[in-house]
Amino acid sequence: MPGRILVLDPRPAPRAAVAAALAGAFFEAVEATTPALARALAADHRPDAAVVAATANGLQACRSLAQAHPACPLLVYDTAPEAPARLAAFEAGATDCLSRPLDARALCARLHSLTRTKTTLDQLDDTIAALRVIGLGPEPLPSTHAHHGAVILLVCGESALETALARTLHDHLGATVELAEDAADALAYLKTHRVNAIVLGPGPSPDSIARLATALAAHPKTREAGLILLAPPDAHSLAQNALQAGLPDALTLDPADPAGGLAEVAARLRVQLQRRARLERLHREIRHGLDLALTDPLTGLSNRRYADARTAALAATGKPLAAMVLDLDEFKHVNDHYGHSAGDKVLVEFARRLRLNVRAGDVVARIGGEEFLVLMPEIRTDAAARVAERVRHAVETPRFAIDDQGGEIALTVSIGLALHDGNTTRDAASVTARAGQALLLSKRAGRNTVTVLAA
Repeated sequence: MPGRILVLDPRPAPRAAVAAALAGAFFEAVEATTPALARALAADHRPDAAVVAATANGLQACRSLAQAHPACPLLVYDTAPEAPARLAAFEAGATDCLSRPLDARALCARLHSLTRTKTTLDQLDDTIAALRVIGLGPEPLPSTHAHHGAVILLVCGESALETALARTLHDHLGATVELAEDAADALAYLKTHRVNAIVLGPGPSPDSIARLATALAAHPKTREAGLILLAPPDAHSLAQNALQAGLPDALTLDPADPAGGLAEVAARLRVQLQRRARLERLHREIRHGLDLALTDPLTGLSNRRYADARTAALAATGKPLAAMVLDLDEFKHVNDHYGHSAGDKVLVEFARRLRLNVRAGDVVARIGGEEFLVLMPEIRTDAAARVAERVRHAVETPRFAIDDQGGEIALTVSIGLALHDGNTTRDAASVTARAGQALLLSKRAGRNTVTVLAA
Protein backbone atom coordinates (compact mmCIF):
# COMPACT_ATOMS: atom_id res chain seq x y z
CA MET A 1 0.00 0.00 0.00
CA PRO A 2 1.31 3.51 -0.79
CA GLY A 3 0.21 4.72 2.62
CA ARG A 4 -2.50 5.17 5.25
CA ILE A 5 -4.43 8.45 5.00
CA LEU A 6 -6.62 9.95 7.70
CA VAL A 7 -9.69 11.69 6.22
CA LEU A 8 -11.52 14.25 8.38
CA ASP A 9 -14.79 15.55 6.98
CA PRO A 10 -18.14 15.73 8.82
CA ARG A 11 -20.02 15.53 5.49
CA PRO A 12 -20.77 11.94 4.41
CA ALA A 13 -20.80 12.45 0.63
CA PRO A 14 -17.52 14.40 0.24
CA ARG A 15 -15.82 12.10 2.72
CA ALA A 16 -16.92 9.06 0.74
CA ALA A 17 -15.69 10.69 -2.48
CA VAL A 18 -12.24 11.26 -0.98
CA ALA A 19 -12.11 7.70 0.39
CA ALA A 20 -13.02 6.34 -3.04
CA ALA A 21 -10.34 8.43 -4.72
CA LEU A 22 -7.77 7.18 -2.23
CA ALA A 23 -8.80 3.56 -2.72
CA GLY A 24 -8.40 4.02 -6.48
CA ALA A 25 -4.79 5.11 -5.88
CA PHE A 26 -4.25 2.16 -3.47
CA PHE A 27 -4.16 4.30 -0.35
CA GLU A 28 -5.81 3.03 2.82
CA ALA A 29 -8.37 5.54 4.13
CA VAL A 30 -9.15 5.97 7.83
CA GLU A 31 -12.28 8.13 8.16
CA ALA A 32 -13.16 10.57 10.95
CA THR A 33 -16.17 12.82 11.39
CA THR A 34 -14.99 15.01 14.26
CA PRO A 35 -11.66 16.60 15.25
CA ALA A 36 -11.59 14.61 18.49
CA LEU A 37 -12.04 11.33 16.62
CA ALA A 38 -9.38 12.40 14.10
CA ARG A 39 -6.86 13.01 16.89
CA ALA A 40 -7.63 9.63 18.45
CA LEU A 41 -7.33 7.81 15.11
CA ALA A 42 -4.09 9.63 14.33
CA ALA A 43 -2.63 8.45 17.64
CA ASP A 44 -3.78 4.86 17.04
CA HIS A 45 -3.03 4.46 13.31
CA ARG A 46 -0.07 6.82 12.79
CA PRO A 47 -1.21 7.84 9.29
CA ASP A 48 1.23 8.81 6.56
CA ALA A 49 -0.83 11.94 5.87
CA ALA A 50 -4.13 13.55 6.83
CA VAL A 51 -6.72 15.06 4.52
CA VAL A 52 -8.86 17.66 6.29
CA ALA A 53 -11.93 19.34 4.84
CA ALA A 54 -12.02 23.13 4.99
CA THR A 55 -15.34 23.18 6.82
CA ALA A 56 -16.35 25.58 9.58
CA ASN A 57 -14.10 23.88 12.14
CA GLY A 58 -11.73 22.29 9.61
CA LEU A 59 -8.92 24.80 10.04
CA GLN A 60 -9.14 24.54 13.82
CA ALA A 61 -8.90 20.77 13.46
CA CYS A 62 -5.90 21.29 11.21
CA ARG A 63 -4.18 23.36 13.90
CA SER A 64 -4.96 20.72 16.51
CA LEU A 65 -3.62 17.87 14.38
CA ALA A 66 -0.52 19.85 13.44
CA GLN A 67 0.28 20.42 17.11
CA ALA A 68 -0.42 16.84 18.18
CA HIS A 69 1.26 15.14 15.20
CA PRO A 70 3.81 17.56 13.72
CA ALA A 71 5.44 14.86 11.57
CA CYS A 72 2.19 14.05 9.76
CA PRO A 73 1.64 16.04 6.53
CA LEU A 74 -1.74 17.79 6.41
CA LEU A 75 -3.59 18.47 3.18
CA VAL A 76 -6.58 20.79 3.49
CA TYR A 77 -9.08 20.30 0.66
CA ASP A 78 -12.25 21.95 -0.52
CA THR A 79 -11.05 25.45 0.29
CA ALA A 80 -12.56 28.39 -1.54
CA PRO A 81 -10.59 29.04 -4.75
CA GLU A 82 -9.61 32.56 -3.70
CA ALA A 83 -6.05 33.04 -2.45
CA PRO A 84 -7.00 34.23 1.09
CA ALA A 85 -8.74 30.93 1.80
CA ARG A 86 -5.76 28.92 0.63
CA LEU A 87 -3.35 31.07 2.61
CA ALA A 88 -5.50 30.60 5.71
CA ALA A 89 -5.01 26.84 5.34
CA PHE A 90 -1.24 27.23 5.36
CA GLU A 91 -1.45 29.55 8.36
CA ALA A 92 -3.41 26.82 10.16
CA GLY A 93 -0.55 24.36 9.68
CA ALA A 94 -1.41 22.76 6.35
CA THR A 95 1.40 21.24 4.34
CA ASP A 96 -0.65 21.52 1.14
CA CYS A 97 -4.14 22.53 0.06
CA LEU A 98 -6.61 22.02 -2.77
CA SER A 99 -9.53 24.21 -3.75
CA ARG A 100 -12.99 23.03 -4.67
CA PRO A 101 -14.21 21.27 -6.69
CA LEU A 102 -12.32 18.16 -5.65
CA ASP A 103 -9.93 16.86 -8.28
CA ALA A 104 -9.25 13.23 -7.36
CA ARG A 105 -6.17 12.97 -9.58
CA ALA A 106 -4.64 16.12 -8.12
CA LEU A 107 -5.43 14.95 -4.58
CA CYS A 108 -3.68 11.62 -5.04
CA ALA A 109 -0.73 13.17 -6.87
CA ARG A 110 -0.14 15.56 -3.98
CA LEU A 111 -0.52 12.79 -1.41
CA HIS A 112 2.04 10.66 -3.25
CA SER A 113 4.47 13.58 -3.04
CA LEU A 114 3.78 14.21 0.65
CA THR A 115 4.05 10.56 1.67
CA ARG A 116 7.32 10.10 -0.24
CA THR A 117 8.87 12.88 1.80
CA LYS A 118 7.43 11.58 5.07
CA THR A 119 8.78 8.09 4.39
CA THR A 120 12.29 9.51 3.96
CA LEU A 121 12.03 11.54 7.16
CA ASP A 122 10.59 8.58 9.11
CA GLN A 123 13.45 6.33 7.99
CA LEU A 124 16.00 8.88 9.16
CA ASP A 125 14.16 9.27 12.48
CA ASP A 126 14.26 5.47 12.95
CA THR A 127 18.00 5.43 12.25
CA ILE A 128 18.62 8.15 14.82
CA ALA A 129 16.44 6.36 17.37
CA ALA A 130 18.53 3.21 16.88
CA LEU A 131 21.73 5.22 17.34
CA ARG A 132 20.39 6.70 20.57
CA VAL A 133 19.57 3.24 21.92
CA ILE A 134 23.26 2.31 21.72
CA GLY A 135 24.38 5.70 23.00
CA LEU A 136 25.52 7.13 19.66
CA GLY A 137 22.80 9.63 18.92
CA PRO A 138 22.85 13.30 19.97
CA GLU A 139 19.99 15.16 21.57
CA PRO A 140 17.59 16.63 18.99
CA LEU A 141 18.73 20.00 17.68
CA PRO A 142 16.34 22.95 18.21
CA SER A 143 14.08 24.02 15.36
CA THR A 144 14.85 27.29 13.61
CA HIS A 145 13.17 29.60 11.12
CA ALA A 146 14.51 27.78 8.10
CA HIS A 147 13.43 30.40 5.57
CA HIS A 148 15.43 33.29 7.06
CA GLY A 149 18.60 33.71 5.03
CA ALA A 150 17.62 31.01 2.55
CA VAL A 151 18.91 31.28 -1.01
CA ILE A 152 16.23 30.74 -3.65
CA LEU A 153 17.00 30.38 -7.35
CA LEU A 154 14.23 31.75 -9.56
CA VAL A 155 14.05 30.57 -13.18
CA CYS A 156 11.16 32.35 -14.79
CA GLY A 157 11.72 33.82 -18.23
CA GLU A 158 9.01 36.46 -17.79
CA SER A 159 10.43 39.70 -16.46
CA ALA A 160 7.23 41.07 -14.88
CA LEU A 161 6.46 37.83 -13.04
CA GLU A 162 10.11 37.42 -12.14
CA THR A 163 10.31 40.87 -10.52
CA ALA A 164 7.06 40.45 -8.58
CA LEU A 165 7.91 36.94 -7.39
CA ALA A 166 11.43 37.91 -6.31
CA ARG A 167 10.02 40.79 -4.24
CA THR A 168 7.35 38.56 -2.69
CA LEU A 169 9.82 35.85 -1.70
CA HIS A 170 12.14 38.40 -0.16
CA ASP A 171 9.35 40.16 1.75
CA HIS A 172 7.59 37.01 3.00
CA LEU A 173 10.57 34.78 3.71
CA GLY A 174 13.54 37.10 4.21
CA ALA A 175 15.26 35.06 1.53
CA THR A 176 17.95 35.99 -0.95
CA VAL A 177 16.63 35.52 -4.48
CA GLU A 178 18.99 34.75 -7.35
CA LEU A 179 17.75 34.94 -10.96
CA ALA A 180 18.46 32.67 -13.93
CA GLU A 181 17.24 33.44 -17.44
CA ASP A 182 16.66 29.87 -18.61
CA ALA A 183 17.48 26.22 -17.97
CA ALA A 184 21.06 26.53 -19.22
CA ASP A 185 21.69 29.56 -17.03
CA ALA A 186 20.19 27.75 -14.03
CA LEU A 187 22.35 24.66 -14.53
CA ALA A 188 25.48 26.79 -14.88
CA TYR A 189 24.63 28.60 -11.62
CA LEU A 190 23.96 25.36 -9.74
CA LYS A 191 27.35 23.94 -10.68
CA THR A 192 29.09 26.46 -8.44
CA HIS A 193 26.43 27.59 -5.96
CA ARG A 194 24.36 25.95 -3.27
CA VAL A 195 20.68 26.91 -3.01
CA ASN A 196 17.96 26.09 -0.51
CA ALA A 197 15.09 26.15 -2.99
CA ILE A 198 14.32 26.56 -6.69
CA VAL A 199 11.24 28.10 -8.26
CA LEU A 200 10.68 27.33 -11.93
CA GLY A 201 8.25 29.69 -13.64
CA PRO A 202 6.23 28.84 -16.76
CA GLY A 203 8.33 31.01 -19.07
CA PRO A 204 8.10 30.74 -22.83
CA SER A 205 8.57 26.94 -22.82
CA PRO A 206 6.65 25.20 -20.00
CA ASP A 207 7.53 21.71 -21.24
CA SER A 208 11.25 22.53 -21.16
CA ILE A 209 10.94 23.92 -17.64
CA ALA A 210 9.02 20.80 -16.56
CA ARG A 211 11.83 18.59 -17.88
CA LEU A 212 14.35 20.72 -16.00
CA ALA A 213 12.27 20.38 -12.83
CA THR A 214 12.22 16.59 -13.13
CA ALA A 215 15.98 16.52 -13.67
CA LEU A 216 16.63 18.78 -10.66
CA ALA A 217 14.33 16.71 -8.45
CA ALA A 218 16.44 13.63 -9.22
CA HIS A 219 19.92 15.20 -9.22
CA PRO A 220 22.05 14.45 -6.11
CA LYS A 221 23.01 18.13 -5.64
CA THR A 222 19.45 19.48 -5.82
CA ARG A 223 17.05 16.67 -5.03
CA GLU A 224 16.82 17.69 -1.37
CA ALA A 225 16.32 21.37 -2.14
CA GLY A 226 12.86 22.92 -2.06
CA LEU A 227 11.39 22.93 -5.55
CA ILE A 228 8.20 24.41 -7.00
CA LEU A 229 7.07 24.27 -10.60
CA LEU A 230 4.72 27.07 -11.68
CA ALA A 231 2.56 25.83 -14.51
CA PRO A 232 0.58 28.10 -16.88
CA PRO A 233 -3.09 28.64 -15.93
CA ASP A 234 -4.29 26.31 -18.70
CA ALA A 235 -1.86 23.49 -17.89
CA HIS A 236 -3.24 21.77 -14.80
CA SER A 237 -2.13 18.38 -16.11
CA LEU A 238 1.46 19.65 -16.28
CA ALA A 239 1.46 20.33 -12.55
CA GLN A 240 -0.10 16.95 -11.74
CA ASN A 241 2.33 15.08 -13.98
CA ALA A 242 5.20 16.88 -12.28
CA LEU A 243 4.01 15.73 -8.86
CA GLN A 244 3.64 12.17 -10.11
CA ALA A 245 7.21 12.38 -11.46
CA GLY A 246 8.56 13.15 -7.99
CA LEU A 247 8.57 16.94 -7.70
CA PRO A 248 7.95 18.27 -4.18
CA ASP A 249 5.31 20.79 -5.37
CA ALA A 250 3.70 22.26 -8.46
CA LEU A 251 0.82 24.64 -8.97
CA THR A 252 -0.86 26.96 -11.43
CA LEU A 253 -1.01 30.68 -10.83
CA ASP A 254 -4.42 32.34 -10.89
CA PRO A 255 -4.25 35.19 -13.45
CA ALA A 256 -7.20 36.87 -11.70
CA ASP A 257 -5.25 37.25 -8.45
CA PRO A 258 -1.51 37.37 -9.20
CA ALA A 259 -0.56 38.85 -5.81
CA GLY A 260 -2.44 36.14 -3.92
CA GLY A 261 -0.86 33.46 -6.09
CA LEU A 262 2.62 34.75 -5.36
CA ALA A 263 1.89 34.84 -1.64
CA GLU A 264 0.83 31.19 -1.91
CA VAL A 265 4.13 30.35 -3.59
CA ALA A 266 5.89 31.90 -0.60
CA ALA A 267 3.70 29.93 1.82
CA ARG A 268 4.42 26.68 0.01
CA LEU A 269 8.14 27.42 -0.05
CA ARG A 270 8.09 28.07 3.69
CA VAL A 271 6.73 24.56 4.21
CA GLN A 272 9.36 23.06 1.94
CA LEU A 273 12.20 24.96 3.56
CA GLN A 274 11.07 23.76 6.99
CA ARG A 275 11.04 20.16 5.78
CA ARG A 276 14.43 20.63 4.12
CA ALA A 277 15.87 22.06 7.35
CA ARG A 278 14.54 19.06 9.24
CA LEU A 279 16.06 16.71 6.66
CA GLU A 280 19.46 18.40 6.98
CA ARG A 281 19.21 18.31 10.76
CA LEU A 282 18.52 14.56 10.70
CA HIS A 283 21.42 13.96 8.32
CA ARG A 284 23.72 15.90 10.67
CA GLU A 285 22.57 13.84 13.64
CA ILE A 286 23.19 10.60 11.75
CA ARG A 287 26.64 11.74 10.68
CA HIS A 288 27.35 12.62 14.32
CA GLY A 289 26.24 9.17 15.42
CA LEU A 290 28.41 7.49 12.79
CA ASP A 291 31.35 9.64 13.86
CA LEU A 292 30.85 8.45 17.42
CA ALA A 293 30.69 4.85 16.24
CA LEU A 294 33.96 5.15 14.29
CA THR A 295 35.94 7.64 16.40
CA ASP A 296 37.98 7.28 19.55
CA PRO A 297 36.32 9.74 21.98
CA LEU A 298 39.53 10.70 23.81
CA THR A 299 41.90 11.44 20.95
CA GLY A 300 39.49 12.13 18.10
CA LEU A 301 41.33 9.59 15.94
CA SER A 302 39.59 6.74 14.16
CA ASN A 303 38.88 3.69 16.29
CA ARG A 304 39.71 0.03 15.70
CA ARG A 305 36.38 -0.69 13.99
CA TYR A 306 37.08 1.93 11.35
CA ALA A 307 40.74 0.92 11.02
CA ASP A 308 39.84 -2.72 10.37
CA ALA A 309 37.33 -1.70 7.69
CA ARG A 310 39.79 0.65 6.00
CA THR A 311 42.53 -2.00 6.10
CA ALA A 312 40.28 -4.45 4.27
CA ALA A 313 39.25 -1.81 1.72
CA LEU A 314 42.83 -0.71 1.04
CA ALA A 315 44.03 -4.30 0.87
CA ALA A 316 41.42 -5.05 -1.79
CA THR A 317 42.83 -2.43 -4.16
CA GLY A 318 45.95 -4.45 -4.93
CA LYS A 319 48.11 -1.36 -4.50
CA PRO A 320 51.10 -0.93 -2.18
CA LEU A 321 50.19 -0.47 1.48
CA ALA A 322 52.26 0.17 4.59
CA ALA A 323 51.06 -0.33 8.15
CA MET A 324 52.73 1.25 11.16
CA VAL A 325 51.84 0.03 14.66
CA LEU A 326 53.02 2.26 17.50
CA ASP A 327 53.11 1.73 21.26
CA LEU A 328 54.14 4.32 23.84
CA ASP A 329 57.02 2.94 25.90
CA GLU A 330 56.45 2.50 29.64
CA PHE A 331 53.06 4.20 29.43
CA LYS A 332 51.79 2.22 32.43
CA HIS A 333 54.30 4.18 34.51
CA VAL A 334 52.49 7.42 33.60
CA ASN A 335 49.11 6.16 34.80
CA ASP A 336 50.54 4.51 37.93
CA HIS A 337 52.62 7.48 39.10
CA TYR A 338 50.78 10.52 37.80
CA GLY A 339 47.17 9.33 37.47
CA HIS A 340 44.85 8.58 34.58
CA SER A 341 44.15 12.25 33.90
CA ALA A 342 47.86 12.71 33.18
CA GLY A 343 47.79 9.59 31.02
CA ASP A 344 44.83 10.97 29.04
CA LYS A 345 46.67 14.24 28.55
CA VAL A 346 49.67 12.35 27.16
CA LEU A 347 47.53 10.29 24.79
CA VAL A 348 45.80 13.37 23.39
CA GLU A 349 49.14 15.09 22.80
CA PHE A 350 50.63 11.95 21.25
CA ALA A 351 47.66 11.74 18.85
CA ARG A 352 48.23 15.37 17.87
CA ARG A 353 51.92 14.80 17.14
CA LEU A 354 51.14 11.63 15.24
CA ARG A 355 48.66 13.37 12.97
CA LEU A 356 51.11 16.20 12.30
CA ASN A 357 53.90 13.86 11.21
CA VAL A 358 52.15 11.45 8.86
CA ARG A 359 50.83 12.23 5.39
CA ALA A 360 47.53 14.02 4.86
CA GLY A 361 45.78 11.00 3.34
CA ASP A 362 46.97 8.40 5.84
CA VAL A 363 44.54 6.64 8.18
CA VAL A 364 45.42 7.27 11.85
CA ALA A 365 43.65 5.21 14.50
CA ARG A 366 43.84 4.36 18.17
CA ILE A 367 43.45 0.57 18.35
CA GLY A 368 44.19 -0.02 22.05
CA GLY A 369 45.04 1.75 25.28
CA GLU A 370 48.38 3.20 24.17
CA GLU A 371 48.58 1.39 20.83
CA PHE A 372 48.04 3.19 17.55
CA LEU A 373 47.91 2.28 13.86
CA VAL A 374 48.77 4.28 10.76
CA LEU A 375 47.81 2.97 7.29
CA MET A 376 49.83 4.51 4.47
CA PRO A 377 48.52 3.60 1.01
CA GLU A 378 50.69 3.73 -2.10
CA ILE A 379 54.05 4.40 -0.41
CA ARG A 380 57.54 2.98 -0.95
CA THR A 381 59.55 1.31 1.82
CA ASP A 382 62.08 4.12 2.16
CA ALA A 383 59.40 6.80 2.32
CA ALA A 384 57.41 4.83 4.93
CA ALA A 385 60.54 4.39 7.02
CA ARG A 386 61.17 8.13 6.92
CA VAL A 387 57.64 8.78 8.16
CA ALA A 388 58.15 6.33 11.02
CA GLU A 389 61.43 7.95 12.03
CA ARG A 390 59.83 11.39 11.89
CA VAL A 391 57.08 10.23 14.26
CA ARG A 392 59.61 8.57 16.62
CA HIS A 393 61.64 11.77 16.82
CA ALA A 394 58.50 13.93 17.37
CA VAL A 395 57.61 11.79 20.40
CA GLU A 396 61.11 11.79 21.85
CA THR A 397 61.23 15.57 21.98
CA PRO A 398 59.79 17.82 23.32
CA ARG A 399 58.66 16.41 26.67
CA PHE A 400 54.97 15.78 27.40
CA ALA A 401 52.93 17.95 29.75
CA ILE A 402 51.16 15.92 32.45
CA ASP A 403 49.31 18.66 34.34
CA ASP A 404 48.38 22.33 34.15
CA GLN A 405 51.14 23.37 36.59
CA GLY A 406 54.03 22.82 34.19
CA GLY A 407 54.79 19.20 35.05
CA GLU A 408 56.44 17.32 32.18
CA ILE A 409 57.65 13.83 31.41
CA ALA A 410 59.93 12.34 28.75
CA LEU A 411 58.43 9.56 26.64
CA THR A 412 59.45 7.44 23.67
CA VAL A 413 57.59 5.23 21.21
CA SER A 414 58.34 1.84 19.67
CA ILE A 415 57.24 1.36 16.08
CA GLY A 416 56.70 -1.65 13.89
CA LEU A 417 56.42 -1.08 10.15
CA ALA A 418 55.32 -3.64 7.56
CA LEU A 419 54.76 -3.23 3.85
CA HIS A 420 52.79 -4.95 1.12
CA ASP A 421 53.83 -4.14 -2.44
CA GLY A 422 50.56 -5.18 -4.07
CA ASN A 423 52.26 -7.91 -6.14
CA THR A 424 53.08 -10.68 -3.68
CA THR A 425 50.77 -13.55 -2.93
CA ARG A 426 50.74 -12.68 0.77
CA ASP A 427 47.33 -11.46 1.94
CA ALA A 428 47.55 -7.67 2.06
CA ALA A 429 45.22 -7.58 5.07
CA SER A 430 47.94 -9.38 7.07
CA VAL A 431 50.15 -6.30 6.80
CA THR A 432 48.84 -5.01 10.14
CA ALA A 433 49.62 -8.34 11.82
CA ARG A 434 53.17 -8.21 10.48
CA ALA A 435 53.46 -4.61 11.67
CA GLY A 436 52.49 -5.88 15.13
CA GLN A 437 55.26 -8.47 14.90
CA ALA A 438 57.71 -5.74 13.92
CA LEU A 439 56.58 -3.74 16.96
CA LEU A 440 57.49 -6.65 19.25
CA LEU A 441 60.95 -6.72 17.68
CA SER A 442 61.33 -3.01 18.42
CA LYS A 443 60.37 -3.59 22.06
CA ARG A 444 62.87 -6.44 22.35
CA ALA A 445 65.57 -4.27 20.78
CA GLY A 446 65.33 -1.82 23.68
CA ARG A 447 62.33 0.38 22.69
CA ASN A 448 62.40 3.82 21.04
CA THR A 449 63.21 2.27 17.70
CA VAL A 450 61.65 1.44 14.33
CA THR A 451 61.67 -2.10 12.91
CA VAL A 452 60.72 -2.60 9.26
CA LEU A 453 59.41 -5.83 7.71
CA ALA A 454 59.40 -5.49 3.94
CA ALA A 455 56.90 -7.16 1.63
